[in-house]
Amino acid sequence: MPVAGLRKVVDERLHPSSANGGGLLRREIRVDDQGRVIRYDLAYINALIHAGDNGRVLGYDSAHGRHHRHYLGEVTAVHLDGFEQIEARFQKEWSVLVKEAKEAELRNTEIRVERVDRFVERGRKLARLADRGDRIPPSRLVALDDIALLLRLLTEKRMLLLKQVKVTPGSISDLARTLKRDRSAVTRDIRLTAQL
Repeated sequence: MPVAGLRKVVDERLHPSSANGGGLLRREIRVDDQGRVIRYDLAYINALIHAGDNGRVLGYDSAHGRHHRHYLGEVTAVHLDGFEQIEARFQKEWSVLVKEAKEAELRNTEIRVERVDRFVERGRKLARLADRGDRIPPSRLVALDDIALLLRLLTEKRMLLLKQVKVTPGSISDLARTLKRDRSAVTRDIRLTAQL
């Protein structure tokens, strides 16, 4: 809603790739006649993570004349010194959120061999649920229709890596140290399994 005497000087949108969390990053800034930031809105929107609050997962804004933070539908007042601090806090929290989401996705992904016709039939069932307005059950699945391909992709070292991530997720350096593997090899295996 426009506010008298304020003009929007920044209106930016970024659609991160799925590797960077997907969704939408939004930044809007409104200033007064002297160029002072009076209203701002920083938001990470991703309805796959949070359906409420118009899909806003995380956000900071100054609606109603005060600073507040949105997180998964909860709104809390915050006391911050200056817009630079607000922007830094938003970026840091978004980065952590994306990292945690990637780790959770990896931990909760099922990998299996499956025939194409079963994949297609599951899609039909999901479509029927959607058309009826029924709840769609969550699913994180990587299916391959060739067991030989699965065995080539899931080597013993990659299986150990996946188990370690499920038990104690951490940085690539932490995983490499725990598994006594070269960091570059762990990075390569994580990238490969993330593409599945």
